[in-house]
Amino acid sequence: MRELVPNRPLATNATVGLIDASGSQLYLGYTDGRMGSLDLNTGREVKSAVGLESAVAFLSLSADGKQLASVSQGGSVRVQDTETFQPIITLTNACLALTCLCFSRDGHLLAAASQQDEIFLWDLRTGVQRFRMIGHKGRINSLDFSPDGRRLASASWDGTAGLWDVVTGQRQATLRAHLLGVNCVAFSPDGQRLAGGTGDGLIKLWNVADGQEVLTLTGPRDVNQVAFLPGDETLVSVTPNSIQLWPVPSLKD
Repeated sequence: MRELVPNRPLATNATVGLIDASGSQLYLGYTDGRMGSLDLNTGREVKSAVGLESAVAFLSLSADGKQLASVSQGGSVRVQDTETFQPIITLTNACLALTCLCFSRDGHLLAAASQQDEIFLWDLRTGVQRFRMIGHKGRINSLDFSPDGRRLASASWDGTAGLWDVVTGQRQATLRAHLLGVNCVAFSPDGQRLAGGTGDGLIKLWNVADGQEVLTLTGPRDVNQVAFLPGDETLVSVTPNSIQLWPVPSLKD
């Protein structure tokens, strides 16, 4: 096993980390609001910048790996260039308890959700908050944009997943899952299906076009992440104690 030896004790005050798609860069947020980038091939920090006004709570990376979004425990949101680590834009909102972040596939939109049942949607090209969307009745745990960027899915502890129109800000559908709440959501690569994982181990699959449930899978409790593999025919679910692969039918089957 290769030991990584940083040039200083990076982990002593890191609060959150995120590895890029290449597996070569680890982005870190710290208790003092600073951001850093660790080269996993050498174990050394290669970039560092003053970031937010308080400890970094969440990180999200755009699909092309060029933008890194961070949220502070005070509710500030900053987007920065991953190459230069210079800030691109700082976004403001009235919520001090954001729970998750998500970029649209093209990197033009950023969504954030809160413990107060709100979803904020910003246009990163202008820095303008496009919508503040309200409809859930519990903490929102997960967000995912559809591949075409026209819809946003949300998962909530109120037992539902939501589908939102990002052009109008209106809720398109409420997808019932389970009383224990929905922990995570993910669109299929073709955008036709939405998967949601629940606290009691249920994994729901819905038809995005009409909101109808297609399939229910039962596995270990506390499903905290779901994702489709390329090809649309396999779903991955992650729990604290397991990772499982599920064959899932297409809507034509």
